[in-house]
Amino acid sequence: MTIEELWQLLVPILIFVGFVAAGYILRFVLTVFISKLTQKTRSGDVILGAIRTPIVVIFLVVGVAAALPRTTFVPAQIERYLPVIASVAIILIAAVVVVRIIKGILEYYGQTRPSMKTLVPILSKIGNILVYFIALILILNTLGINVTALVAGMGIVGIAVAFALQETLSQFFAGMYIIMDRPIRVGDYIRLESGQEGYVIDIGWRGTKIRELPNN
Repeated sequence: MTIEELWQLLVPILIFVGFVAAGYILRFVLTVFISKLTQKTRSGDVILGAIRTPIVVIFLVVGVAAALPRTTFVPAQIERYLPVIASVAIILIAAVVVVRIIKGILEYYGQTRPSMKTLVPILSKIGNILVYFIALILILNTLGINVTALVAGMGIVGIAVAFALQETLSQFFAGMYIIMDRPIRVGDYIRLESGQEGYVIDIGWRGTKIRELPNN
């Protein structure tokens, strides 16, 4: 094996190893920076837990995409698709990271504010849908597919669904307001405009339960 052949063999390996090493270095730097910035709070732990592995995986994917074209065994037909494949993989990984962060933060607030426990599952699902929908749009755009019509269609569908479920949505946002702003709390004594009165025993996003007095 000549020096030139050896060099051609080593270059892809060095590129791949370099990207992976850069991923670990960046992970270390971000860990130190975020830990100092958040002073080891729960939110910092959530963010660090969500990004530690994905950062290295992203650099690994980029390393593979950068190293393979330097080899002689990858067909040209596959080589030209490597940037697209890498971009799609990075978008998916980023989406997973964002979903994990949203879930972790919501669970944290659900633990610190018991009144929000009922909202955590539904807010988490809404967040997941939005994040993955945006990821889908980005992936389709990366693949060269025109997403304008899709976005417009989804907008029309969203308006139609919102109109059909306006009463449910109204109750949902009213419940969210009560839970987050906390104008009333469990144990409070309230009197409704209808004349009913009693003690609040449960507050949910779909309604508030009260225990009426015996003489009501």
